[in-house]
Amino acid sequence: MKKTAAILLLFASLGLLSHAGEPKLSVAGQPSFDFGTHPSNHKKEAVFIIRNTGDSLLEIKGVNKTCGGCVEISVSEKEILPEKTTEIRLTLVPGTLSGPYTKNFFIETNDPEQRFFKFTFSGTAVSVAEIKPSNLMYIGKIDPGTACKRVFLVVPAEKGTVFGEPVAECNYPVNVSSSRSDKGLNIIFGFLPEKNIGDMKCRIKVPVLKPEGWPPLEIFISATIADPNNSGILPEEKRKKEINSHDASVVIEYFHQAGCGDCRMIDTFIILKMEENFKGRFKIEKYDTAIMDNFLRFAYRRDKLDIKGNETVCMIVNGKHAFNGYKNIETGLLKQIESSLKQNEKPDTSFNITNAADKEQMLKKHADNITLGALIVAGLIDGINPCVFSTLVFFMSILAVSGVKGRKLVFFGSVYCISCFLTYLLLGLGIFRFIKLFSGYETMQMIINRGMFALLVVFAILSFRDAWLYRKTGSAASVILQLPGFLKNRIHKIIREGTHFKHLAAGALVTGFLVTLLESVCTGQVYLPALALLAKQYPSSIKWLFYLILYNVMFIIPLLAMFLAAYAGTGLATMVKWSKRDVVVGKILLGVLFLGLAVLMILF
Repeated sequence: MKKTAAILLLFASLGLLSHAGEPKLSVAGQPSFDFGTHPSNHKKEAVFIIRNTGDSLLEIKGVNKTCGGCVEISVSEKEILPEKTTEIRLTLVPGTLSGPYTKNFFIETNDPEQRFFKFTFSGTAVSVAEIKPSNLMYIGKIDPGTACKRVFLVVPAEKGTVFGEPVAECNYPVNVSSSRSDKGLNIIFGFLPEKNIGDMKCRIKVPVLKPEGWPPLEIFISATIADPNNSGILPEEKRKKEINSHDASVVIEYFHQAGCGDCRMIDTFIILKMEENFKGRFKIEKYDTAIMDNFLRFAYRRDKLDIKGNETVCMIVNGKHAFNGYKNIETGLLKQIESSLKQNEKPDTSFNITNAADKEQMLKKHADNITLGALIVAGLIDGINPCVFSTLVFFMSILAVSGVKGRKLVFFGSVYCISCFLTYLLLGLGIFRFIKLFSGYETMQMIINRGMFALLVVFAILSFRDAWLYRKTGSAASVILQLPGFLKNRIHKIIREGTHFKHLAAGALVTGFLVTLLESVCTGQVYLPALALLAKQYPSSIKWLFYLILYNVMFIIPLLAMFLAAYAGTGLATMVKWSKRDVVVGKILLGVLFLGLAVLMILF
């Protein structure tokens, strides 16, 4: 018993000795880098140094690239102790940039003052050649049997550049030939679709023989093949009749960064197809994610729609259907637009309620409200835990036998409640800091969250089982989740001794302290998950302390109510009836609470 008390006191002392520190991100030097003018096939690197100038662990939760495939970004250490640094290394992918560029990327941290921090890199990438009119071309809609011809000119940046023969990779038979002139390499593309087997997609690769070290140049060509028997977006007349039966339109949020390769493909291929199929029935809202407010808007949608992956482009239909990355946009966007129009679907405009900064605060407030409600309920249910309630009834019987009543009862009860409150609060402080010590690390945080979820589900099942069996048998022996017999006996002994102290205040203080420590073996079923939820929800904010105090206030309310009931003349027999009834009601409420906390552990 002494060992148990010593361990519990250790947790409490940890709470007293610790303080609620916060991480703080700072950058050594400038958060921007200029690569200058360089050949686009050269590998270029830049390094940014981040320092944690706060007094608790700084976490790099993620890196959000707005340039996608043009850069590779690595972080040497994602968990940074106070006054330590980490290195962010940025590497340009050869051959992915052309001409002047200015790009950004964001890191997401647990710094409460700056969740997202922006870095910028710029330069001018010189390509080996220019393709005219463009290396991206959407021909439009072609009827089967209609011949199509397009000519491209590859203009070298320097004399002495030698190109090889172009090679075509297409899903239709095509003719590709080339000829050389003083201006460069002429590429002639010929196409005659005999029947419809889907949209035409073609990639032409032009090898660069001199200078060495350059990847092949690429030309992308696409066309829509008209066919009235097609079961896809076409036939056009039938589709228009269906979608025009509703006065509907869709809103498409287009998250991108100016100049990215995938953005050019969307502008060339996807948007033109949208115009062909749904002209006047959609509105595109473009958001350059290099702008912080736009990036926060995307972060809001990303969290709400559970968007995975770090792609350069993302298009969201009506705020409800996300297509992240060019491939997903190419294969799914048009079908979703058609479906949303047919259903007359209304767009989700929740982000338009206020500006981006206020929206970020709204998200935090939403999570705060969920946590606040959960902790109020958890604290109150913890206070009527059958373990606690049965001890209270025994306590009242001892006080009645000892002649403690009237003003004496009010005084003794007040000191006892204060002692219980402070003991439980200090115990919670210690356990909270102990959880945070490990939850600062990703792996440990995952283990704690998943372990707590599994434990809560088990507790919920056992609570419902206890309620059913006790209602059926009326026997306390059938209850699994209760204080062990030896602890009950120890608590009863402490209560008897406490009421015979020479000084009533000292007796109430000591009794409250020891009883609360021993009861925590049972009440910890609720307290520990609630503390884990706090540690997860508020890893660096001081708000957790306010919520912890609130939880303990709710925990003590049933205790105060019992003393007031006794003072008002409620008899011991009535309290015993309450105690028996409380087993079933309390266990059911505990089961519901455990399931609720389990859901919160997963969702938040």
